[in-house]
Amino acid sequence: ADRGFNQAELEKAIVQTVKGEAGGSLSPVQSYEWAQSNPNDLKIILSDGTSKEIKVTKRATERTDDTVSFSEFQRLTQEDQRGVPVISARRVVSKWKLVENSKLEGMEIIYDMGGGDPLAGTGTKAAAVLSKSRLYLVR
Repeated sequence: ADRGFNQAELEKAIVQTVKGEAGGSLSPVQSYEWAQSNPNDLKIILSDGTSKEIKVTKRATERTDDTVSFSEFQRLTQEDQRGVPVISARRVVSKWKLVENSKLEGMEIIYDMGGGDPLAGTGTKAAAVLSKSRLYLVR
């Protein structure tokens, strides 16, 4: 799978959902850099000129007879309009189950693990759910 393509499509879906648009709007992603030989690093250039970098810092997977699950911790660095980087952390948890011969059903939860300026004195906070999605893969 191409993590860059998947993230670009996710960014597009988020913009369409927020703006209430369906279909053919322009992609918010201008370009991305991702290599299969270095799958933990992804850099995205957004159409407004800002950039977003996602680095997987920890990953775990588990497979049973009928399910596959994974957990990733990611460091997200996103530039604001002035070029100042904002650093945060998130965790992606996903579980997939074979429901038919050619169909997988999955659940994915993305948590905000906090971040920002450690010197700001905001302390640690509990993880907050950013999104919860039901996903389907059909061959």
